[in-house]
Amino acid sequence: MKKNLLRQICLPPTATILDAVECLNKSRKSIVLVVNPDCMLLGTITDADVRHGLALRKSLDEPLSSIVNPNAVTIADGTSPDEIADRFVKTNLRAIPILDEKGHVADCVFADELNMHSKTQRIMMIMAGGLGKRMGDLTEKTPKPMLQVNGKPMVAHIIEQAARENFEKIYISTYYLGHHIQNHFNDGKGFGVPIDYIEEKSPLDTGGSFADIPVAKGPVVVTNADVLSGIGYSKIIDFHMLNAATVTMAVHPHIIHHPFGVVRSDGINFIGIDEKPKWVTSINAGIYVLDASVKRVIGPDEAISMPDVIYRVKQSDKRVVVFPIHEDWTDLGDSIRYTESI
Repeated sequence: MKKNLLRQICLPPTATILDAVECLNKSRKSIVLVVNPDCMLLGTITDADVRHGLALRKSLDEPLSSIVNPNAVTIADGTSPDEIADRFVKTNLRAIPILDEKGHVADCVFADELNMHSKTQRIMMIMAGGLGKRMGDLTEKTPKPMLQVNGKPMVAHIIEQAARENFEKIYISTYYLGHHIQNHFNDGKGFGVPIDYIEEKSPLDTGGSFADIPVAKGPVVVTNADVLSGIGYSKIIDFHMLNAATVTMAVHPHIIHHPFGVVRSDGINFIGIDEKPKWVTSINAGIYVLDASVKRVIGPDEAISMPDVIYRVKQSDKRVVVFPIHEDWTDLGDSIRYTESI
């Protein structure tokens, strides 16, 4: 491994979670090594560690020590390539640091450099069949996914990002003015990814058409056509697989500022006053990963929302996890938010 790249992925324990996020994004590697001034490994941080921390309401300005994994898997310097490959197979990790006999970082090896990068399928479904009623006159002759954002249809931004991440297939569910979408994107060849269409005979809400996706097994990224985000779709798939989930829901922080001092009391006994507090909540970001088996909880031609699909999965004792987003995220679901964003 080149020394300059090794330096890029190393951070001191005094750094913040935000520093780790920037390090992960800049290096495009899947790990941050937390080291002391002598380059002794103190622990590791992955993208999943960051998102687990955010799910626990940790802020980006907190120190790395709050999310670091001090018991990281490591490899001794001089380990044979076969043993390294075996370690990747057993751990399903994407990166493992190599240490000398004193615990100093000598190198870091990556699964993709050994041609062992996950072969997990990269398939996406875009829910684009809605009537767009909240857009008012804007969708009288144009389906909402085809409204322009930065000079191109909003759904084109999603498709192009998936193509950059080497997705192998995109399915688009259509209903209202669906021919506009099909005529523009056709089979996807001009956009770098094959596209097929699932035509709804009647409106199936945000979840019903998933039952018709011709995928027998494995994860599928499902996104509303009116949400744009800087997250890597591959990252949410990796998170989904790492956590052995049936459903993964992307969530975005939403801060509510109370305009008044909030009084705390025990009955009539005064405890204190929180002056204009703020509450951080997690909202549904409209981006998911669903295992193909989820199709079984949806009836034929059933109109059902995605949250209701997820409730059914949860009630069947399957694992549902959340994927906190720290990247940019925009909901273009109604005319006010849309006009504010363009």
